[in-house]
Amino acid sequence: MSEITIAAKVLFLLWVTNGAPIIAARIFGKRFCQPIDAGLKLTDHQPLFGSSKTWRGIIAALICTVPLALAFGFHLVIAFYFTLASMAGDLLSSFIKRRMKLAPSRRALFLDQIPEALFPVFALIMSDLVDWKSGVLIVIGFVITDILLSRLLYRWHIRKRPY
Repeated sequence: MSEITIAAKVLFLLWVTNGAPIIAARIFGKRFCQPIDAGLKLTDHQPLFGSSKTWRGIIAALICTVPLALAFGFHLVIAFYFTLASMAGDLLSSFIKRRMKLAPSRRALFLDQIPEALFPVFALIMSDLVDWKSGVLIVIGFVITDILLSRLLYRWHIRKRPY
C-alpha cells in the first residue's frame, strides 16, 4: 500500500472518529449523554472536560471507526488504539480549554484539531505504519479539512456552530 493511500485512509478515519460523536449527539439529543468527567470540577472551579465530552461520543467513535479501519486493512488493535488516541487528544484539548476558562464547544483554532490528529498519527508512526513526513502531512491535512468540513456540517444543520 502506498504512503499516499495510507495517508488518505488515515485522514478519512480521523474525520469519521471526530465526526461520529457529533452525529451521535444529533441523532440521540440528550439521551445517553453522560459526561466523561461526571461533572467533576477542579480547584479552578472549571469542569475537568465539560459536559460535551460524553461516553456516548467515545462509543460512537469506536463503533464507526474500528470497523472502517478493519475494512481499510488495519489490525484490530491498531484500529482500537487509533480511535482512543484521537479521543484522548480531543479530551486533552477540552481539558486545556477549561483551564483557559473557555466555554465547552468554544472554538480554539489548532488546539481543537492538532491533538486529536497528532495522538493517533503518532501511534501509527511508532507502529511503523506511517512515516514522519506523511504523519505531518496528515495532521496538517486534518487541520485544514476539519475547519472546512465544520462549516459544511453547520450549513447542513449537523453542527450547531460553524466550527
